[in-house]
Amino acid sequence: MSYRKIEPRMWDDERFAVLTKDAKLTWLCVLTGPHTTPLPGLSVCGIATLSESMRDGFDTVSEAVKELSGAGLLRFNPTTRVMQVPNAPKYNPCANQRVLKGWFSAWRNVPDCAEKYDHVERLRAAVDASQGWVQLAWGETFGTVKVPDRYRSHTVTDTVSNSVAGATTGAVAGGGVGEPPPVEASPVAADPKASPPVVPPSGASSAPPVEPPKASKGKRPKRAPEPDTIPLPGTLARRIFDAIVGDRALAPITGNPGDAAQRWADPDAFPGVDVLAEVKRAGEYASTKPGRYTDGRSFVRGWLQRKADEIARAPKTAQHDPSVNGQTYVAPPPPQRAFVPKVVPLPPGFDAALLGGVK
Repeated sequence: MSYRKIEPRMWDDERFAVLTKDAKLTWLCVLTGPHTTPLPGLSVCGIATLSESMRDGFDTVSEAVKELSGAGLLRFNPTTRVMQVPNAPKYNPCANQRVLKGWFSAWRNVPDCAEKYDHVERLRAAVDASQGWVQLAWGETFGTVKVPDRYRSHTVTDTVSNSVAGATTGAVAGGGVGEPPPVEASPVAADPKASPPVVPPSGASSAPPVEPPKASKGKRPKRAPEPDTIPLPGTLARRIFDAIVGDRALAPITGNPGDAAQRWADPDAFPGVDVLAEVKRAGEYASTKPGRYTDGRSFVRGWLQRKADEIARAPKTAQHDPSVNGQTYVAPPPPQRAFVPKVVPLPPGFDAALLGGVK
């Protein structure tokens, strides 16, 4: 049976007490909702997912997340849809080696972002280094983690130590065993077209950001992701967006699909394809292949392109009617000409010769 631990003193916490009712309800959903995993304080859950779980409006939940972020209780990365509750590991200490390995397994499924690597230090603070099994188990799991260069200026330390006892500095104050200081969260952007910056946690290194490594010869550098948008309600793009974020297989590997949904909804993007229906079919197929796909956008785009290619290669008698939302019709066969026998006149006397004098 799955259960989540909540500290009763939360209700007397000054930061929690002043929250609105919507923010308090959203906070409880963040801690106990169906999106949570055994990993305390870190999950993949967008605004749309919370809204669906709470049976509440998207805008209401968005404002509540913004309020929780401003109170320092929550960090939300809208690009990767990762939600971090910095203090959660403190109230959910690791009980044994199996629990630690379960944490690591869930942590690896979280998309890469600053919040993901910052959370490792907070997990380390929740582990009792005095127990003999801790050193070995940590070294086999989180001790193997290396922080990518692009996140070093946002995380507690440049590399994750493979020693639990070595946690003495960083954003977690008091040598990794005390109360983590309030984390200044990155609020939800008011303008959905803007890409909100990820604010580093307090106590993060003040050193200048490390320059990204230069691309080696023959390899094209990765293009920075474009800002995501949330399509307008009632549009095809919004229905595609909702289908992706509500799909258990596609949502964790797609991030915020707003800009992709806008492009895919264009009738010229995949001529003849019922994009919404095919996105749902792609999600159903991905659910039968867990762990096989890691880039949801590439997977769905390839799926739609293959469908468009199939329509383009269809026989010419099967023509696409763009006004019928992806349906096809078969042109009727040409009408057949009626058979008219040709009458040939017989030469004179042919009848008498043929009858041969029959009377």
